[in-house]
Amino acid sequence: MPRLPLLLGLIGLAGLAAYGLGAQPSVDVPLGVTGTLVDERGVATAGVEVVLRPYPSDYEIDLDLLGCDALPPAVDRGQSDLDGSFSLRAPVPGPYRLEIRTTPPTESAEAVVALVYGDLVPLETPRVLEPNELPDRRLVAARVLDADGRPIEGALVVAIPTRSRSARQERSASGERPERLYPRFERAAASTDARSVARFLMPTAEANVAVSARGFGVETGATESGRATFVLTPDPGIRFRVRGPDGAPAPGVLLRSRSEARAPWP
Repeated sequence: MPRLPLLLGLIGLAGLAAYGLGAQPSVDVPLGVTGTLVDERGVATAGVEVVLRPYPSDYEIDLDLLGCDALPPAVDRGQSDLDGSFSLRAPVPGPYRLEIRTTPPTESAEAVVALVYGDLVPLETPRVLEPNELPDRRLVAARVLDADGRPIEGALVVAIPTRSRSARQERSASGERPERLYPRFERAAASTDARSVARFLMPTAEANVAVSARGFGVETGATESGRATFVLTPDPGIRFRVRGPDGAPAPGVLLRSRSEARAPWP
């Protein structure tokens, strides 16, 4: 029986080794996305803010258009380098949205820049993207008046680009493609100023526009050569009172109805 103690000792050592290996912290491969931003002429664009955010729901996007801070918190953000390159990290796998936020030029500082974004669904392994083009921006302005031609300040104007995808994506053939974002263009919202004008920087000069203001009916239309004027007529609308399960008023509830405008109403 001399082999029995030896066998038991080997089993014990194996158990300790297994425990030690199991107790070691796992080494995770960094999960993130790297890429390069260029303009429509292929020139690197530096100083552009890039944000990696868990993919928002339609509800959160609509609340964001209404001026609420409703988007999921960003997991990483940074700026493109002199060569246009950027690198962002994600803590866990999942559906993410890579947002590209450009700063308006000084002469159009009051304009709202329409968001350019790309889908990273899913982001499960490190992603290296081919250079992605940022579109040139065109000034789009919408003026809002009442039926007597008086300016309406504070009206909510939502501008929707007439195309939702980059020209490169629309031209791309089916089949295997390089790893590109093929950026999409998000809706943008702005309020009219004291001159009753809301301004945007969009990827196209033509945009579909929806306008709403308290006490007026909703108007929709399209810009021509980047300009449009909307005349609102008085309309009290329908008033809703929303309460929670305890009967207390429930603020911040988003109400939806059938509409082709793709715009939330305040």
